[in-house]
Amino acid sequence: MNKRKNRSALLALVSALLLTAALSGCSGDKGGSGGVDSTGATEAFHKTGLPIVDTPVTITVAGGQNVQIKKPWNDMLVFKNLEQKTNVHVEWQLTPNPDWNNKRSLLFAGGDLPDVILNVSAGDLVKYGAQGLLIPLENLIDEYAPNLKKVLDARPEFRRAITAPDGHIYSVPRILDSGIEGVSDTLWINKKWLDQLSLPVPATTEQFRDTLQAFKSNDLNGNGKSDEIPFSFVYGGQSTSLYSLFGAFGVLDNPDHLVVEKGKVSFSAVQPAYKEAIQYFHSLYKAGLIDPESFTQNSQQFTAKGTNPEPLLGAIVNYNNYGVVGTDRINDYVAVVPPLKGPRGDQLVNAYPAYYMVPGALAVTNRNKRPEVTIRWIDQVFEPRTSWEFGFGPFGVNYEEKADGTIEANPNPPGMNFNQFRLSEAPANDFPYIILKDFYDKVKQSPEVENRKKLVAAVQPFQAKEYYPTLLFSEQDQNKLDQLRKDIVDYVNQRQAQWITDGKIDAEWDAYVSQLKKMGLDELLKIYQSNLDRYLSE
Repeated sequence: MNKRKNRSALLALVSALLLTAALSGCSGDKGGSGGVDSTGATEAFHKTGLPIVDTPVTITVAGGQNVQIKKPWNDMLVFKNLEQKTNVHVEWQLTPNPDWNNKRSLLFAGGDLPDVILNVSAGDLVKYGAQGLLIPLENLIDEYAPNLKKVLDARPEFRRAITAPDGHIYSVPRILDSGIEGVSDTLWINKKWLDQLSLPVPATTEQFRDTLQAFKSNDLNGNGKSDEIPFSFVYGGQSTSLYSLFGAFGVLDNPDHLVVEKGKVSFSAVQPAYKEAIQYFHSLYKAGLIDPESFTQNSQQFTAKGTNPEPLLGAIVNYNNYGVVGTDRINDYVAVVPPLKGPRGDQLVNAYPAYYMVPGALAVTNRNKRPEVTIRWIDQVFEPRTSWEFGFGPFGVNYEEKADGTIEANPNPPGMNFNQFRLSEAPANDFPYIILKDFYDKVKQSPEVENRKKLVAAVQPFQAKEYYPTLLFSEQDQNKLDQLRKDIVDYVNQRQAQWITDGKIDAEWDAYVSQLKKMGLDELLKIYQSNLDRYLSE
């Protein structure tokens, strides 16, 4: 009797499950399949077409946020449109960018992970991918991400850059490929002050020194005070520091101090030309021509000087001029083009790839119950037009499409510069997007960006021909690099700043080079070289 009852109950349960499956299969006509979201709700998932799911799904996403962004991300027009199209809702866990690296480390260490993490470092991709905290994405990309797959198939260098040495892809990238080799640490000079003094734009390092001295010696802002700052920058920033100015002495510098020439990796900060450049910068500092706060100020303090009601700054280093001095003074500052010529006639400036790429723009954690939904969701952003909106602002607000297929930027609202305007409705560089040259060329940019294009074209003849590529290291190599690089780079930067301000490089140079050898410089370069060789052979 009991057996008969149990059999009847089992048959009833099977029938109910079959009926549920049948109803689920009929719930949509887009080739969908049933699934369960993080809340346990059942929805139909569609491999193609929109929406991605019939019943809204919620995913949690942690990341860093530009401090200039004032609006909740779900209130931004680009995210409103994405959610409406996909039926994927996001619960954001956002941290100000200056604190994001520490927050991300705590998330991985604590194990309380969201479904998705934005802007993961190369080391963390390899480390936590190998540990299983981040899941491999290559099969999901092949099956569910046609926009991304098309790009990776057409541009193998992009696929190489996001593929870990174990063969897995643990993230999707952010790419801006303008087709023009980039310039970051640009020297700008106050043309208005030059005109007041009837001086030309300086062309050599000695002319630059004389120009700074003239800025210091004259009341160019007319306030009766000796408050002019001849030369200011933010030390250590890739786009705000002295790196390209080393090129006037025959060697370029960068945050990692790596130089690549004819496929061989060397270290800029032990070369005689590097020492000569430091001596020149010290002579400027000793003469009171370099802002002493350049070595301690942050970008906000730098900008406050640039936008002071009474102009203070003579020469600056930054990716653009308006980011420091504001749009009202954008025409007062011109880039020193071509780059300054040094005592032996050297003229070099740093080059960056024609594409700007961040391999770890978005990674999916092992807590994510619907990775196929997540990959389809982010792949919608990789549609070219949508990517432009996420990177630069939505159409109808920041940009307009013309009848001839071109795209034109709308004017910045009063009181807003280009960056503030785009961040009003888009996450920009805090989120993945892929913008390639064929789309980029359709866009008539804002005057600031158009000027930037002209600048890049002008300095191209003087750019370095090689640079270390974007690539991922094995966990073993990454761990060793992390161990060596921090100590070595910190030591170099500390000595560099001290020598520029206090001098004494001649007396201390040999001991400094010897110390770098003891710290493992040769081993560091060996790891970089072996990985560059692997990259070039693929």
